[in-house]
Parts: sequence; structure tokens; C-alpha cells
Amino acid sequence: MKSFEQAQKGLAAQAGRRAAAAVFGAGICLALTLLPGAAAAQESTPEPAAIRRAVRLTLEELNTKQSALSRAYEPFRRRVAADPAAWQGLDALYAAVGEVADCTDLLRGHVERLRALPSFRPAIGRVEFRQRLSAVDSLAAATRVLAATNWRQLLPDDQAEAPLRVKALASQARSVADKTALAAASVAYAVDVTEGINARAISLTVVGILVVFAVLTLIASAVGSIRRLDDGWQQQEELRSRQSVHKEPTIDATTVVLIAAACATVITGRHRVRRIRRLLSPATKRTPWSAQGRLILQGSHDFGRKHV
Repeated sequence: MKSFEQAQKGLAAQAGRRAAAAVFGAGICLALTLLPGAAAAQESTPEPAAIRRAVRLTLEELNTKQSALSRAYEPFRRRVAADPAAWQGLDALYAAVGEVADCTDLLRGHVERLRALPSFRPAIGRVEFRQRLSAVDSLAAATRVLAATNWRQLLPDDQAEAPLRVKALASQARSVADKTALAAASVAYAVDVTEGINARAISLTVVGILVVFAVLTLIASAVGSIRRLDDGWQQQEELRSRQSVHKEPTIDATTVVLIAAACATVITGRHRVRRIRRLLSPATKRTPWSAQGRLILQGSHDFGRKHV
């Protein structure tokens, strides 16, 4: 019986080794079959990481162009002067709008290269991703048309209305460019690309950390000052308490007479008051229970001359 069980176990182990060897051989054959195709696909298609890096760099450049656009719009933020020489800043503003459009087109091209990869999967739904692409295309086209427009031909003949028209044109250019940059950034985020760690992010992080440490230092200094003041007050109170304990007690004549009369009332016969000593400090908290207890104790005992 035992030999039959041992033979059965040996056959099972041998079958397991054969199955493992078959699986291992099939894996090697599959790897040898797929590796040339994967290498060929890698040679024929761009690396996704490189394209995403290009998208990230283009996004950072787009942020730089948007900052330049904000600086160009600064003279038109408030009331525009009636002097036509002050309106020439629209040329720089429209040039900045054109740079935003060019940067958006470049980012859109990188996204299309990434989208053409077989392994591409957007970070959002495909329908929403297509909607974002359509919005970017529409806004980029509008931005290019606006950048190529001659703003001087759009000014009215009335010199009083011209400054208002200039301000409206500047606001329109800034608004269209900002919307285009925002749409391009949303497309970049949809392909799982962020701005990364740039100089602006590092500076903001450093400033935030310094502000937090400065506030914590101020709070710690205030708490330390209050604690030192409190310790000083407690030391003064302890010093005054010790001085009051070791200080020679003083009592006026009227109090001595009243105490002597009270002793004469309680103690019968002749007596002499040799010493008067305070039992409790004035700072000691008194309760009605302690006072009642002293009254009961004094009323229930007969004080003789030896106790005085």
C-alpha cells in the first residue's frame, strides 16, 4: 500500500515538473516572438516620455508668454489716456497674443503626436478630451486672427470715443489669449502632463516655508515672553510670601487689649498673655466649615492656665 502511494506521488511530481518545463518553454517562445515586434514598434514610434517632456516644456513656455501678455496689458488696465502715443502699446499686446497662439499650436502638435501612439490613453474621458481639443482649436484660431488684426482700422473717428475703444480692444485681446492658454493647459493636463517643478514653483515654495517659519518664530517669542513674565511674577509672590512669614509680627495696643479681654472671659482666674501668634496667614483660604470647627473645639474644652 505504501509503495503504491509513493509511486503515485512520484508520478504526480514528475507530471508537475513536465508542466512547469512546458510553461517555461512556451514563455521563452512567446518572448522571442514578441521582442522583435516590440523593438520594431519602438523604433517606428516616438518615445511617449519624450513627447510628454516636450508638452511639459511647451506648457512652461506658454506660462512665460502669458506673463509677458500680462505685462503688455498693464498700461491698459486702468483708464486709457486720450493721447494717441499711449495707444501704441497695443502693438506689443497683439504681438504677445500672437506668441500665445504660436505656443498653443506647438503644444497642440505635441498632443497630436502623443495621441497617435497606440498605447495612448487620456486621463479623462475620450468625449471630454475631444471637446477640449475642439475648444483649443477654436480659441487658437480666434487668437491668430486677433493677432493679425490691424487695430488702428478699428478705431472710431470720434477722438472722445477712441480711448474707450482702445481699452475694449486691449481687454478683448487679453481675454481671448487667457482663455486660449487655459484651454491649452487643460489639454496638457488631460494627457497626464503637469507643469513640473519650475523656478516659479520653487520660489513660491521657499517663500511659503519662510513665511511659516517666521510666523512660528513670532508665536514662540510671544509665548516665551509671556512665560518669562509669569515666572517673574510668581517669584516675586513667593519672595513676598517668605518675607511675610519671617517678618517680626507687629500688633497695636487696641488689638492686645481685645485679645486679653477675650482670654479673661474664656479662662477663669488670674492669667498672663505671654505671646500672640497668628495661626493662619492672611493669604490662606478660609471656609465656614473651618471656622465652625474652631468654635466647636473652643467651646467644648476647658482651657487651664497651663495651656495659655
